[in-house]
Order: sequence, then structure tokens, then C-alpha cells
Amino acid sequence: MFQIQFNCHGCTNMTREWLEHGSDESPEAVGDRLYEALPSRLKDYFSFDQ
Repeated sequence: MFQIQFNCHGCTNMTREWLEHGSDESPEAVGDRLYEALPSRLKDYFSFDQ
């Protein structure tokens, strides 16, 4: 649970900074970077295949 909360706070803050300060990066690129920053143990909980 600690890893999930820790990474959620990090993702939330990075997204907030991206929104507040503007960026040339697309939302998809930011999402890809946030996903790549996740520890492999947490990536198992995210599936983008529909």
C-alpha cells in the first residue's frame, strides 16, 4: 500500500506541475513517462489493453 500511495502522490504532483506550468509535451507523452516511472511491481496493476 505504501508504494501505491507514494507513487500516486508523485504522479499527482507531476501532473499538476505539467498543467500549471504548461508544457510542449502531449498528454499521451506525459502519461507514457509517468507509466514508465512506475516500479515494475505496480505496472502489473495497470492494463491499457481494452
